[in-house]
Amino acid sequence: MKSGKAVKMETNMEIPNKQGNREVTLDINGHTFLIDFARRRILPKGDENSTGIPFRVFKTHFMEKTDRCEIPYDTKKHEFVKMDYRTVTAVPENVILVAFPHLDRMAPTEYSVMGGWAREDFEPLEGQQNHFTATILKGESNWLDKLAKINQAEQKLPQINSSRRSRQMGR
Repeated sequence: MKSGKAVKMETNMEIPNKQGNREVTLDINGHTFLIDFARRRILPKGDENSTGIPFRVFKTHFMEKTDRCEIPYDTKKHEFVKMDYRTVTAVPENVILVAFPHLDRMAPTEYSVMGGWAREDFEPLEGQQNHFTATILKGESNWLDKLAKINQAEQKLPQINSSRRSRQMGR
């Protein structure tokens, strides 16, 4: 990425990599991430092997109640961890739950341009923050640990025989 340049996408829409000539960064557990609108990911700085955090997680992991995105994060691979929340019974040792603001808060102009608005419609915001720090959710805030414990307890319950239950229901 060249400083101050825009990346031309296949849709012929230019999405700048910078928020008013500043890099917008996110610190997650001591590692710096860059918001890359061209790739539609939040990518770890200096780690080319990581898939980072795809923008699609904002649709599935944004919590309106807390007004932030809460995701499982792999501290070794520096990336989002996709999990089946219905069956998870233990959280891997290298996975933590982190929370950070939505893209529209971290880089409002670029987020709007990505959504189809003209860049000229937006002026740089005074005092726009260019560095954010993710919160590590622990204790009562860690819904992933709670969910794993609930799933673990439910798996110890006897399973209902589906064929017998179907006959009782007249099927």
